[in-house]
Amino acid sequence: MRAGSLDTRVTIENKTVTRDEFGAEVIIWDTFAVAWAEVKDVNSVERFDQAIRTLTRMTMIKMRYVAGVTSDMRIRINADGRLLAITSMSQIGRRYGWQFACEDYSV
Repeated sequence: MRAGSLDTRVTIENKTVTRDEFGAEVIIWDTFAVAWAEVKDVNSVERFDQAIRTLTRMTMIKMRYVAGVTSDMRIRINADGRLLAITSMSQIGRRYGWQFACEDYSV
């Protein structure tokens, strides 16, 4: 993994579920790690369902290894604020790096 290709700052966020004073679940996203990454948009698909337009964009992210990352987390691209759901993740080498397949949605 070349350092020059890691040109985008990303934040990995961890989900915490708590309850408010009425007993309803409240989801809070906390910062787990901030790192440099290579971000590439792979493709996008536009769908129409009952007159609602939905755009799904697939993004591949490579970054150096960070211990404790799980697929329950999400990734925020700091430059534009996009939030990406991790759909799959694979370890590169032996604790060398991560490769994530992510999706973001717009309605």
